[in-house]
Amino acid sequence: MNNNVKKLLALVLAMTMVLGLGCAAFADEAADEADQEDEIFDLTEEELAALPRIGEETEECAKLVLLNDAEGDIMSVNIRAAGETEWSLNLLEDGELFQAEEMVMLCFEPEADTLYDIQFVFSNYTGSAVHDVDFADVEHARLCRQWNGLTYLVYTSVESGEKVDTAEAEQARAEADLTASVSGGSDTDTSSSGSSGGSGWTGGWTDTGASGGDDAGASGGDEGCLDDGLFW
Repeated sequence: MNNNVKKLLALVLAMTMVLGLGCAAFADEAADEADQEDEIFDLTEEELAALPRIGEETEECAKLVLLNDAEGDIMSVNIRAAGETEWSLNLLEDGELFQAEEMVMLCFEPEADTLYDIQFVFSNYTGSAVHDVDFADVEHARLCRQWNGLTYLVYTSVESGEKVDTAEAEQARAEADLTASVSGGSDTDTSSSGSSGGSGWTGGWTDTGASGGDDAGASGGDEGCLDDGLFW
């Protein structure tokens, strides 16, 4: 084996070791972030009892600890069974806000084996929903929001113990809703577009298509959307 081949093999070995160490460091960093996130929700019974309640707390209700990490105050929280079109009334009391960086206890009585959508209307009248929430699998979660106004959840699954980030699923759903609307569909969900809706808000958005009416998509979250109202 000549010297050039030996040098090449040594270089490949060194690069492999560096990449291996880099991947290990990245994995450790991700694990540390997950641990730190879980620590946010590591509350005592007294701290849990002191959390503000959204919805009526009963013996049968599911209790979801929710951190508003969406960088905006929320003035309405509405729930519906996945696949339905009508939202519940606002679970917040009149004049009450679910403030940015606030942690609350969301109380709701889900039916067995049923997934739910949760809609959030922000104080700037932009609305967005998270979809297919399994209350049995989520004990605590961070509510986050993308630049385009889409909300999503980050949580640790009760069933699998794995970290779940629903951002990609919410984006894919919003794109599918827009495609269906453009191709002539009429039963799409304005709450997934980050728009202010076209038919007005009276405690819950109505489903008017992803275009959302005359003023749809113009707000698009904190930083706004493109001029044509699209959300990516």
